[in-house]
Amino acid sequence: MLEFYTYLTSGGCVCIIPDEIRLDLPALHEFMLSNRITVAFFTTQLGRQYVCAYPDDPLKALLSGGEKHVPCEPPRYDYINAYGPTECTIFVTDFSIDREYDVVPIGFSTGGNELYIVDAFNRPLPVGVPGELAVAGRQVARGYLNLPDKTQAAFTENPFSDEDGFTRMYMTGDVCRRLADGAMQYVGRADEQVKIRGFRIELSEIEKRIRDFEPVRNASVIAYDLPAGGKAIVRGCRRPRRRRRVERVCQRRAARLHGARGDDADRGDSAQPQRQGG
Repeated sequence: MLEFYTYLTSGGCVCIIPDEIRLDLPALHEFMLSNRITVAFFTTQLGRQYVCAYPDDPLKALLSGGEKHVPCEPPRYDYINAYGPTECTIFVTDFSIDREYDVVPIGFSTGGNELYIVDAFNRPLPVGVPGELAVAGRQVARGYLNLPDKTQAAFTENPFSDEDGFTRMYMTGDVCRRLADGAMQYVGRADEQVKIRGFRIELSEIEKRIRDFEPVRNASVIAYDLPAGGKAIVRGCRRPRRRRRVERVCQRRAARLHGARGDDADRGDSAQPQRQGG
């Protein structure tokens, strides 16, 4: 909706990038130039790579979002770090990157919503103290289709407002803090969910899929930050002697998870830590 209606209702033309060039920076750059694209949205890691490679591109603005942003020098055009979960009809904050920040904020409310930093009891936290980010407003979804338990856990009554359209709020699961100027800063997740190339991934889900294969005795999966931004996953398997067979299974399991294959780190038969949820 964001990528289509915003531009079409403003008299713009929408260009869809072919799948085969989406991760090919030179081909992507040529596509942008040949189609005279002025505004674009990329996932965070790709957006950062693009502005670092082509800071003088004739773009007017580039928006990126989906993962925590690694600091970089801003380009000549407007570069905006946007944040927003699907459950809130995408963007709820944005931040114009005008210099190289030590930690890039996710910014200020886009308008039409209220943002709260709360503790485990939904009590508001002061400036600078990290807590869970909750969002209220008309753009907050009604819930998850045919998933009442999940809806009840994520969507709750808003104790801070009785205004029409703001009586419910979505608990994002993202840990943030409010800065002195009012901007939001992303800290991390309150659970084991991570973003890999823009996809939501549950580490315990990967572990379970690996353990489902009979020869695997145990498995552990962790996520780590890549230097250029984004995350990768590392798996460790405790296996019997049939080593090659288990390794092939781990590779197939990883390939099935939204195309978000992580790096394989061979941990041998060393004991792996147990997760409370998995």
